Amino acid sequence: MTRRRWLLVAAVLAVVVVIVVLATRGGGASAERSESITQWDADLRSWEQERLAQFGPDGVLVPTPQPLSAVVLGSADAPVLAGAKPGESLDAVNGACTAQASFPEVVRGVPAPPAAPAGLDLEHPDTETVVARFDADRAALAAFVGAVGTDEPQVRQFCGTYPVLVAAHANAATTGPAEANLQLADALATQCYLSGWEPVCAAGADSARDVATAQAGGDAAATDAAAAAADAAHAQATTAVGLGSDRTGTAAALVAILATWDSDTSAALTAFTDALGD
Repeated sequence: MTRRRWLLVAAVLAVVVVIVVLATRGGGASAERSESITQWDADLRSWEQERLAQFGPDGVLVPTPQPLSAVVLGSADAPVLAGAKPGESLDAVNGACTAQASFPEVVRGVPAPPAAPAGLDLEHPDTETVVARFDADRAALAAFVGAVGTDEPQVRQFCGTYPVLVAAHANAATTGPAEANLQLADALATQCYLSGWEPVCAAGADSARDVATAQAGGDAAATDAAAAAADAAHAQATTAVGLGSDRTGTAAALVAILATWDSDTSAALTAFTDALGD
């Protein structure tokens, strides 16, 4: 074989070797990419199943006590009168408040969906489906956090004051109605239980002090007069803020607001769990 032919054969063999090497490397890269994609998809599915176990039906992180609208009657801002039984259960109100007020923090503590493995080319067509799953999971969690946080300031304000009013009524048999009314007045003067209802709370605080003064003096007629004046002041204040003119109407308006909070939480849970998975 001539030298020229040897050179030609060598050149051909070199080209073949290069092709084989490139093909091997490409196949290896493709297999490695496929393995990374499969693992990432499995991690995302596992994350979704964990979230469904936490927030789906009977989820371990779902608020379990009765909702606020089921345990609050809306009557705790009325003056405490001797012999009257408390209308609301302090334990039930405290339990519902704890569950509702702490839930946004629980949701904010949920870990983010697992990110892509290091080095994975997210622009490659092979990753399109899993990237879409990741983006959907991340968007669902962000929407969940935002939704449960919508009512959080109002819930915390309500739960910072209203249970104290319930406690004043519940403890009146021990403290006496006059002392209970002073506790009620202090709570209402410190913070109103609903934003926008400040005139109602201010009227309630003044009325509770007036009733307490009459009770401390032991004058039954003066106590009855102070209680009647309290109802009139309440009606004037509620009318000023656009509520019903009696305590029944005000209580119904309060419970309706609490029902909206409960509904918002339920809707946020449903939207989140519905968004997970295929």
